[in-house]
Amino acid sequence: MPQPPYSKYDVLGALDTVERFLRTRGLHHLKVASRGRHVVVCSEEPDGEKVPRVRFCTLARDQFRLDVTTHPGRWEPIPYEGPLPQLCDVALTDFSWLLAEF
Repeated sequence: MPQPPYSKYDVLGALDTVERFLRTRGLHHLKVASRGRHVVVCSEEPDGEKVPRVRFCTLARDQFRLDVTTHPGRWEPIPYEGPLPQLCDVALTDFSWLLAEF
């Protein structure tokens, strides 16, 4: 099934939104990057390795899907789709262990 079209400006706007969300909640140990249609949230380990935790996939303008990492390099889409601010809250409340500092 072909991926729906997306704009790199939508992804960059989403990156900014996620970054502001994390910073206002004191989650400074998490880094945010864009990769194609995805905004990826990673933690940085003491040895400098970046470990992906969650990602937001652009589906359409103002619509995203939340994915979680199950194993290094593997993503699991979960049944949460909607506006980015709502998904940021879901990630923080329902998947807080993935965003915790180790």
